Amino acid sequence: LQQELSGASAARIARQSTYELAQNSSADALPDVLNDGTLRDTAAKMRDLRTQIADLRAVYGPDYDKVRRAQAELAVLQAAFDHDRTAVLSRIKNEYTDALRREQLLQSAYDSQTRQVTGEGEKAIQYNILKREVDSNRQLYDAMLAQLKQSRIASAMRASNVRVVDAAK
Repeated sequence: LQQELSGASAARIARQSTYELAQNSSADALPDVLNDGTLRDTAAKMRDLRTQIADLRAVYGPDYDKVRRAQAELAVLQAAFDHDRTAVLSRIKNEYTDALRREQLLQSAYDSQTRQVTGEGEKAIQYNILKREVDSNRQLYDAMLAQLKQSRIASAMRASNVRVVDAAK
């Protein structure tokens, strides 16, 4: 759990960095936006279409039908580009939120395991104290039992007042 928590913390820090960068800078400057193939293709089509519109305006004027169609197509591409860029930003936020939640869950599990291990350590200490007390009481009991047997043996032997004065021949 500790290793997973460390990995999750590192992942969350990386995601948080990307998320904060996304919040504090232009969306067009983000590496995730710049490296997205769909967004690059759409941006290239938009550049080509803008160039085409500029050429058509120069030749025909802004009210020409082909200029209007190209402008409508540019608006559609711009909307798609904005939608895809928003999706990338949303994905960055979701990845950060996911990493944060995973780290929190692992931290909770780690804390739970730590409390459990600490509790087991305390129980082991208490067990060892009780075990020493049992061993001490057992030794005391064995010593008292031995003295009791000795006193029974001593009381069982009757004292006799007969003595051998001279041995018989």
